[in-house]
Amino acid sequence: EPEKVKKKIESMVRKPKSCTDEAAEPLSPCPITGELVPVTVLESPTTKDAIPMCIITGQHMVADDWCLCPNSNMPALYSEYIKYITAEAKGDMTARGGDDAAAAIASSPIPMEKLRAEDPVTGGVVKVTQLKKCTQDEVAAYISSYNMIDQEEPPKKA
Repeated sequence: EPEKVKKKIESMVRKPKSCTDEAAEPLSPCPITGELVPVTVLESPTTKDAIPMCIITGQHMVADDWCLCPNSNMPALYSEYIKYITAEAKGDMTARGGDDAAAAIASSPIPMEKLRAEDPVTGGVVKVTQLKKCTQDEVAAYISSYNMIDQEEPPKKA
């Protein structure tokens, strides 16, 4: 009888190889080294420096798609922040207007100055027009500050 139970447990735990294969995770360039790494990796494989995380997606930041939230000053992928605000704005309008309005809103563009949503960190209002893409120098400065590079270390106790 214990052998029967053992085999039953083993058959549940041991799955065929095809069940354990996961889809390959998308890759994007590391903002520190430029090498392609999985989007959820938050450490540069080469330098071992921490890579900042996007407040919208939870993915690591990409140097050429970088902005800072105007309320929290935390990094976000610019393109994803735009998508987030657009989706939230359309969702708010749909909630106020009912099903008929939902169809009209979904098919019509919303003027940029009216696109606003709740900041996911502070809860304050953020508008698309407030978002600005960071320059490469701003990105490099943020990463250095984030990893405390070039900052004085506290004196060591003897």
